[in-house]
Amino acid sequence: MKKNIIYIVSLLIGGLCVIPGVANAQQKQDKAEEILSKMTPEEKIKEIYGVDDFLQYLFKSMINKGLTNKSSISCSGGNKKLGIPQLLYTDGHKGVKDAGRWTAFPATSLRGATFDKELENRVGKAIATEMEASGGTAFGGLTLNLLRNPKGGRSEESYGEDSYLAGALGTELTKGVKSTGKVMALAKHFALNSIENVRFDVSANVSERALREVYLPQFRMVVQDGHLDAMMSAYNKVNGVYCGENKHLLTDILRNEWGFNGFVISDWENGIYHTVPSIKAGVNIEMPMSHFYSQDSIMAAIDRKEITWGDIDALVLQVLRKKLEIGVNNPHRLDRNVRHNNEAVSQEAAEKGMVLLKNDGVLPFSTSKIKNILLVGELAKYHNLGELGHIPDVPNYKRITPYKGLTSFLKDSKVAVWYTDGKNKEEFEKLASRADAIVVCAGFTSLDQGENMHFSEGTSIMPLVGSGDRYDMNLHQDDINLINLSRRFCSNTAVVLFGGGTPVVDQWINRAPALLVAGIPGQNGGYALANILFGKVNPSGKLPYSIYKNENDYPAIPYSQLYGQDPWDVKDNRFQNPFNVDYGYYIGYTLAEKKNIPVSFPFGYGLSYTKFAFGNPSTDKSAYGENDVIKVNVEVANTGKMNGGEVVQVYAGFENAKVDRPVKALKGFEKIYLNPGESRMVQVEVPVKELAYWDVDSKSLKVEKINYTLYVGSSSKTEDLQKVQVSVQ
Repeated sequence: MKKNIIYIVSLLIGGLCVIPGVANAQQKQDKAEEILSKMTPEEKIKEIYGVDDFLQYLFKSMINKGLTNKSSISCSGGNKKLGIPQLLYTDGHKGVKDAGRWTAFPATSLRGATFDKELENRVGKAIATEMEASGGTAFGGLTLNLLRNPKGGRSEESYGEDSYLAGALGTELTKGVKSTGKVMALAKHFALNSIENVRFDVSANVSERALREVYLPQFRMVVQDGHLDAMMSAYNKVNGVYCGENKHLLTDILRNEWGFNGFVISDWENGIYHTVPSIKAGVNIEMPMSHFYSQDSIMAAIDRKEITWGDIDALVLQVLRKKLEIGVNNPHRLDRNVRHNNEAVSQEAAEKGMVLLKNDGVLPFSTSKIKNILLVGELAKYHNLGELGHIPDVPNYKRITPYKGLTSFLKDSKVAVWYTDGKNKEEFEKLASRADAIVVCAGFTSLDQGENMHFSEGTSIMPLVGSGDRYDMNLHQDDINLINLSRRFCSNTAVVLFGGGTPVVDQWINRAPALLVAGIPGQNGGYALANILFGKVNPSGKLPYSIYKNENDYPAIPYSQLYGQDPWDVKDNRFQNPFNVDYGYYIGYTLAEKKNIPVSFPFGYGLSYTKFAFGNPSTDKSAYGENDVIKVNVEVANTGKMNGGEVVQVYAGFENAKVDRPVKALKGFEKIYLNPGESRMVQVEVPVKELAYWDVDSKSLKVEKINYTLYVGSSSKTEDLQKVQVSVQ
C-alpha cells in the first residue's frame, strides 16, 4: 500500500508517465519528432532547463528525495500531457548519491589503479541496478578529466594521468551503466577541468595538438566505443571561451567529428553565462535552474532574431530521443542478493586497486608470527569515503574503517589489535615498544582536498563538500613524525596512504619498510585492507599516475604557492581576470620521460606477493596498414607461490616521428590472474589508428608511415619493458 501511495504521489508531483520502449533509432526519431510537433513554444523551452528558480529547486529536491524517494536533488523537463518524463540526475563517482542508502564504491582514482576493464564494467552494472531502484535515470559519475597535478581538488575522481587508461576504463563503466537499458551514462567535465579553486574563472590554454592527442581522447573513446548518452560541460574556459559556450568543443568536435547523438547539460550553477552563445554552441539543458535558458530569455533572443525556433527544436529533439530510450524508473526495494553482490564488487575493486609500492619483506603479515598489531593515526578509525559532496548514504555500521577491518579479520586468531592516534607520545611509545607489527594510517580526507564551492567575493561553502586544491603535496607533519617514530620502535612497519591525490614520498620513504596506497577504498575498504595486509588477497594494483620526487616538477595550478599568491587575497581584482594556465602537450610520465624529471615511483608500477615472468613479446605481423589492428602477444607466468594478478602494458615509441612525440605512450593493456606455476599467452590489441598524431596542416589525425617500437611489460619503467618493432606502411 505504501509503495502504491508513493508511486501515485510521484506521478502527480513529478509529472511522470511511462513511455513504451521504442525499438530502434528511426522509431525513436519518429516518435520524438511527433511529440515535438505537438509542443507549444513554452513547453519546448521547459525541456531545456532544470527548474524555474531556487525555491522550486529546493521544493523539488525535497519532493524527489522525500515523498517520491527519487534518486536526485536535480531534475529537468517533464510533461505529463505529452508523456514526457523528467530526467532525474544523480552525481557522484562513488555510486548513487541520493535518496536511499546505496553502495559506496572506491573512488575513480583507486578503480583506475585496478587496470581491470572487466571489473570496471561490473562496477557500472552494479551502479545501474541501484540507479534503477532509486528511480534515477541519468548517472553523472563518469569523470574523465586527467590528473595533471595530484594537488587538484578532485583528484580522487580521475582515472589517472593517461588518456588511454581513462578512456578504456571509462568506456567499460559506460557500458556497464547502460547495460540494463534503463539508465543514461553522463560523462564530465568537458573539457580540461582539473583545477578546483578557480574553476569558474581559469582559462585552460592549449594547442590543438595537445587538445586532440592528450586531453580529449578519453572522451572520444567513451562517445564512440561506449555510446555515451550525455555530456556535461565544464566550468572553466578553454582558450578564453567558456566550455558551456564553446562551439568548437560541443559542436565541431563532439557532434560533427565524433558523431555524438546524445545531449549536453551545463555544470550545476555558473555553467553558462549567456543565452545565445550556449544555444549556438550546443548546450541542450541548463542546470539546475533557469538563468539564461528561462522563458523570457529565450523568447527575447528569438524576438531579436539572434536564434530561431529551429535552434530550440534541435536541442529539444536530442533530449527527447534519449528520454524515449530510457523512459521512467520507479523506486523499488533492491533485492538483498543484488545489494550484497554490489557490496562485494565494491570490496573487490578496493582489493584489486590498492597498490603495493614498497615491501622490504614486511608484508604480508602472518597471524602465526604476530601476537599484537598496532594501528597508528587518526585515519585508522576514520570513515574515509573521500570528498563529502559525492558520497552515497552508507550507514555507519557499513563504513568499515581500517580498525574495524583488522579486528574483524583477526577476531578468531590470537592476535591482539591495538590503536593509538599518536597524539599522546607516552601512550604511543608504550604501545609501539611492545608491538610485533605497526600499521601507520596516513594521508588526506575531504578536509584536505575535494570539490570547493567558492563563490563571488571569496565566499565559500567548502566545509559542506571539500577544501579544494591542496597547497602542497607533502603529508601532514604529524603523519611524517608517526612514520619515523614507528620505524624506530618496530622494523615490521607498513605505511598505508589514504586520499585521492598521493603525496610526494621522498621525505620519509626510507623510514617505511612497506608502503601501500589504499586511496579512497569505499565502504568495505577496511575489509579489503585487512585481506591484503595478511595475504588473503594479493595486491595487484598499478599506479595510474606518476609520483615525482619534487612537487615543483608538476604543472603548476593557480591555487598554489607556485603562483606566489592566493587568488582570494587579490583585492579589487578577484582573479586577475582571468587566470591563464597553459595545458601542455606533456603531463605525467610523458613529461617526466621527455624532461628527465626524477620520479619516486613510475606510472603503471605496482608490486605483488608473488613473482611474474614475461616471455619475449611478438606481433602477428611485422607491417600494418592504417586500418589494421596490431596484435601483441606475450607469455606471462606466475613463478611464485601465491595467486596473483598482473597487468600486461603495451606502450608505443615514436623514435622515427617527424613531429615531436612522447618517448612512449600507453596504447593497450590487459589484466590477468594466474595461479602459482600457471602461465598464459596474453594478447593485447593496439589499433594502428591509436598511433596517430594531430596534423595541424590537414587538421586531422594522421598516422605516420614509419617504424614504431612497442614496449611490453609490467610498468612504464624501462627495466620492466621489452621491445618489439613494427612498421606502418
